Amino acid sequence: MEIHEFIKSALRSKKIQHKDFAEELGISPGKLSTWLTGRVSIPLSYIVPISKFFGMSVEDLLNPSVSEDATMISASSIEAISLFSKAKEIKSFFEDDIPASNYIRLPLGLLSNFFGVNDLSSVFALIAPDNSMSGDKISIGDMIICKKTQQRLDGKIITAIYKDDLIIRRALVSSPNKIKLLPSDPRYDELSIDLEQEELFIFGQLVGVMSRKE
Repeated sequence: MEIHEFIKSALRSKKIQHKDFAEELGISPGKLSTWLTGRVSIPLSYIVPISKFFGMSVEDLLNPSVSEDATMISASSIEAISLFSKAKEIKSFFEDDIPASNYIRLPLGLLSNFFGVNDLSSVFALIAPDNSMSGDKISIGDMIICKKTQQRLDGKIITAIYKDDLIIRRALVSSPNKIKLLPSDPRYDELSIDLEQEELFIFGQLVGVMSRKE
């Protein structure tokens, strides 16, 4: 069973109206219809909200059964990387080495062909928490692919936890103990952090974006 067939079946068994499900996801009923008929693939950035709606893991949602010709869920054609959406999940994973609870399965070769990533163990996926980097074409809900690092990468877009919040900003290292985190959307504030006074947990560098917009 493919993912769109599974979702159709789950909605029917739970007696959930398509329009109510579409509203929960923030999309139009027409767009949902294209997904459920299989005419349009479900964007990867919607997988986490859908899995939470049905109270199941991303792994189970993406693999209700193995299909030989389903590129997205065939065991021979996917790569699985850790997927995070909350700061607490990230800290547990990086500080305590606790296995990630959610994974996203990507088509074989996507990471290397499009994002230049060859070491699967060095990357993870993250759901963009806001529109602070919209000037770099990163919007809330987009799935961003990151490479693990705790370095202060001057001029690079990094992912970090600051005051228990997940943030994505461009780093500007002004001195060994001071760093500025710059948004590319003027509605968001620039963050100037003195690392001797405040804690900043850097954990990744952006390498690619998978937009939720079709």
